[in-house]
Amino acid sequence: MAGAVTRQPVRGRARLETRSDDAARIIGPVAEPQYGEIVVGFDGTERGREALRLAELLARTTAARLCVARVCEHATGQEAGRLAAEVEALLGPSPVPVESLPLTGGSPARCLHQLAAKRPGVGLIVLGSTHRAGLGRVLPGSTARRLLNGTPCAIAVAPRGYVADDLRVIEVGFDASTQARAALEAAARIGRAAEATLRVIAIDPLPAAPPSAAQAAGEAARPPGGFNLQEELHEAVSRLPAELRALPIFEHGDPGNRLLARAGEGVDLLVVGSRGSGPVRVVLLGSVSVKIVENAPCPVLVTPRSAVHCPPEGDSRRTAD
Repeated sequence: MAGAVTRQPVRGRARLETRSDDAARIIGPVAEPQYGEIVVGFDGTERGREALRLAELLARTTAARLCVARVCEHATGQEAGRLAAEVEALLGPSPVPVESLPLTGGSPARCLHQLAAKRPGVGLIVLGSTHRAGLGRVLPGSTARRLLNGTPCAIAVAPRGYVADDLRVIEVGFDASTQARAALEAAARIGRAAEATLRVIAIDPLPAAPPSAAQAAGEAARPPGGFNLQEELHEAVSRLPAELRALPIFEHGDPGNRLLARAGEGVDLLVVGSRGSGPVRVVLLGSVSVKIVENAPCPVLVTPRSAVHCPPEGDSRRTAD
């Protein structure tokens, strides 16, 4: 275990400990625990170094422990020592408690999946992008692709060429589904710890109606209790902590394309939820999240399916795809 204390923590770190559960009460009963431990898959390549930079930033921001895992032929104490020295040389002085952990027993995806399943404190796995990604773009490699479907914790992917910086602006996709609310809480927790600004973006895939048609229809035409994404967006944002300076953004268009376009406007982290169907507490990609993790111009974090806050039967709101 290693970790010096000379690097200054990110903004808001000291305030996090005194206000640990305010966001959960304000946002609603969505189960998205703060990360106790973050695991980063580190293979010594440039993508591994990029993943390590992102993982250290997220661990420093959220006061989490950091486990640097490398799959090797023999998980010996000597190998652990070499890994620890390599990590220390890359990170320099850091306030983050770091464990260097060599793993054996299969493919990197299998080893990381088993590690997350066996260690209950693991809330996030961080990986780098393949070398085929464009510079500054996210594109998961084979290990990340396997972990992005079925891993029992959140997954974050660093873009190619990533250099860690403060988290100043966090974007989260919102469609009022259970999984989008889980993503919103995760983004709010990270954002509050970093004192970042939150952009909550809801995209209606239907084209906007002409003003005349909308006026003719009127609000009275909406069925009682009918779903209205724009209203759901503003209601969710109104419940967020004021210090997040959360900005609700409602647009029409292709959800994946619009979220990617907005991510190119100075966003430091993009958070999305898993698809709406499948086992709970695992990451499962839908069509929108697949497009995002294959094209984003910033780090992407995908939250696992939430086990609570399910809409009642017959609720007309959408579910994440």
